[in-house]
Amino acid sequence: MTKGEFAPEYTKKEKLSLLLMHIAWALPLLFVTQHYFLPWFSVYITQAHCYQYAGWAGNELVFYGLFVGLPVSLVCIILLIEGPRTLQIILSPNGSAQNPLPNEKVFKPTRYMYGAKAKIKPTILLILLMLILAMSIRGIFWAQDIIAMTSTDITSTCPPCKLSLTTQISR
Repeated sequence: MTKGEFAPEYTKKEKLSLLLMHIAWALPLLFVTQHYFLPWFSVYITQAHCYQYAGWAGNELVFYGLFVGLPVSLVCIILLIEGPRTLQIILSPNGSAQNPLPNEKVFKPTRYMYGAKAKIKPTILLILLMLILAMSIRGIFWAQDIIAMTSTDITSTCPPCKLSLTTQISR
């Protein structure tokens, strides 16, 4: 390949099929999130401290999930999608690095980049992912601080159980 070549582009039919494929999973996920998960979660967070899960209070799980779990899961998803491609570009010897990869299709006219110039975008992506991971580590301490500030008075704010503990065990 010469240095002035462009990467192959998706055809209009391929672009449409990719769009429809992503709409097919994204719309049901959006619907379930909006109509089932978010209403349940908004009710749950008002009573999360009332529940215990393997020694963890529900409010602790909520805060650790938001400040640590959410960023870590974002990093994992991005690594699953972009990780192999990014590593393939970065780990190639400097002279043979190419972005986009050979025969990788693109959405708009894109010239091939070679060498150190090809490694710039993948390196920036990895740096951003490391920053998100650093924020999730810092999120551990933010969650601890918020949990320490919140009240966990179970007797006054939690709804009473309808069944006693002995009744629940015998069922």
